[in-house]
Amino acid sequence: MSKSEEYIEIKSFVVVNPNFPVITKESALKAVAMAEEEMKRKAIEVLSSVLDNWVHGGDADCIIAEFEERLNIG
Repeated sequence: MSKSEEYIEIKSFVVVNPNFPVITKESALKAVAMAEEEMKRKAIEVLSSVLDNWVHGGDADCIIAEFEERLNIG
């Protein structure tokens, strides 16, 4: 279970039906932001491992840094 899923599980509560728990809009938006950060981290890890196999020297580090920068802008 990812951190965002755990967060939703903790923050949700049952109003009527346990099959349809409720979560506040603020908590839902925070969970989405957590999931976005987790996906960025995973994307950077994958890119790093691929570039380590393709590029030798300092080029890989420069490419990874630019990739991180673009992820944070978007």
